[in-house]
Parts: sequence; structure tokens; C-alpha cells
Amino acid sequence: MSRRGKRLMAGILAATMLASCAQTNTKSNSATESVAYAYQDELQLLDDNYRNYYEIFVYSFCDSDGDGIGDLNGVTQKLDYITDMGFTGIWLMPILKSTTYHKYDIVDYYEIDPDYGTMADFEALAAACKEKGVKLILDLAINHTSAQNEWFLSACKSLQTDNADNNPYCEFTISQKTRQTPVLTTALRGRITTTREFSGTRCPT
Repeated sequence: MSRRGKRLMAGILAATMLASCAQTNTKSNSATESVAYAYQDELQLLDDNYRNYYEIFVYSFCDSDGDGIGDLNGVTQKLDYITDMGFTGIWLMPILKSTTYHKYDIVDYYEIDPDYGTMADFEALAAACKEKGVKLILDLAINHTSAQNEWFLSACKSLQTDNADNNPYCEFTISQKTRQTPVLTTALRGRITTTREFSGTRCPT
């Protein structure tokens, strides 16, 4: 083959390769465009009962007064922080008056634990939640109480004097008398259980 023929063949081969590359790129671009996300509808919010809750152990969450213990005012101060993370509700672990740091042994169901603040502080938190559209729920432990709760102490006194029938607080408890003193477990009556399933708290003598 002459030198001119070789140049002609090389030119044809180069043109063929370039055309092939162009077709490949076109197919690649078409494939990319076809994978585009097709969902165009607006975000559909679930029913208001379905929310993303942020559970808070108030004791260790945010201390607003510098006493080393978290409090309700601290929770109020952090509401924007919580909503910025995408939460639409808060769930507070027990906040009622208690003798324990975790507040599950409740002494008074009508009083906020002094470590956490006052009823006014709680009302301020509730108002702030309402203003920001944040749902607020409480962990309310009613299946047991502190041994210092007045319901428990009243039931103990009645059991010790065999006057349980005249005291409605005895209906709040499951009792078991021993040789020494009654043992009460402050659990709701009607639950299928026995006192042996509870550790029980001895009535004061």
C-alpha cells in the first residue's frame, strides 16, 4: 500500500473512533438524565399524634441557675436548640417532688420537685412549648410511690389499726401482713400480680 493510502486509512480509522466516543457520551448523558428524581409532591406531614419526641432527664440536661442540677427553666431555654434538631415534642422524665435523684419515687403528685423549680416554672415551660408548637408530655409514675407519700403513710396507719375498710388510700395499694408490720406495695389494684413480685416497703413502726 502506498504512503498516501496508509494516510487515508489512518484518517478513516481516527474518524471512526471519534464517532464511537461521541455516541458513547450521548448514551451516557441520556442515562444520567433518565435517573432524575421524579418525586415532585410537597412534603406530607403525618397526623399530629405522630411526632418526633426528645426525652429529657431534667436533672442532667441544662442548669439555668448554676446549682449544678438541671431544671425546668433550663429546658425552656433550650427549646430552640431542640426544635433546630428536628424534634416536635419533648418528653420529660418525672419532675414531681421526690426523695430520689431520678424522681420516680414520688412524694407529692401536686408539687414540682424543688431541684427542678416551681409550678410557675413548669407553667412557663408549657406556655413556651405551646408558642413554639412543641408538644409536651410527662412521665407520670403512678404505679408506685415514695414511702413518704401521704397515701402510703395513711394506708399503713389504717392497716396497722385494722381500719383499712374505711380508708380509700388502702385501695391504692396491695398489702401483705407479716408478723412484724404490714408490707405495702403501692401498685394499682386490678393488675394481675402478687405482692411477691414487688420488693415491697415496710410501713413505719
